Amino acid sequence: TPRKKIIVFFLFDTNIYSSKKSKKQKNWVKLYNQSINYLTEYAKSNLDTTLILKGKTGYHKKKSILKYLSKNCFFVEGGAGEKYLRDAKVVVSFNSTTVFEAIAARRNLIIPNFNNEKRNQNYDLHQIKNKNYFVDSKKKLFKKLNFYLNATQLNKKLSFYDKQALNYYLGNIDGKSGVRVVKFLK
Repeated sequence: TPRKKIIVFFLFDTNIYSSKKSKKQKNWVKLYNQSINYLTEYAKSNLDTTLILKGKTGYHKKKSILKYLSKNCFFVEGGAGEKYLRDAKVVVSFNSTTVFEAIAARRNLIIPNFNNEKRNQNYDLHQIKNKNYFVDSKKKLFKKLNFYLNATQLNKKLSFYDKQALNYYLGNIDGKSGVRVVKFLK
């Protein structure tokens, strides 16, 4: 049987602190709003698709998401996300460990980059070198969603860059992966 057309958008924190010496606070509100608007627009025009907006405990509240919900858009407030990752045909995530979980689970991954957020990759974003994950426009997002949701193959092969990212953040080939994750989190 064909897999259900499920998109899971793991909502992200819109405020981060830069790792640059200035320690400036960066704001990802524009990217967050664009991502939700584009994904809910896509879901509303593709009623055979389910969109799950997966929030973080204590940060994302249903009250602020209500205006985006429709009969095929659902909000999940907090809790573990592995069930949603397992059921997803497409995962949308930005600068979260769910990026690595999606890669490791071989799910179709999309990372929003509508305002060239990737330019901060050396300082504030995960080191993801596989350019195929990034989308920089609504048109490219919709095209990629159509392609992934209509594909018959679910589990893709890990690329060299996928393996490199997983080894860097989750692997322990040099015994320092924990130090790198802590460094990034700080």
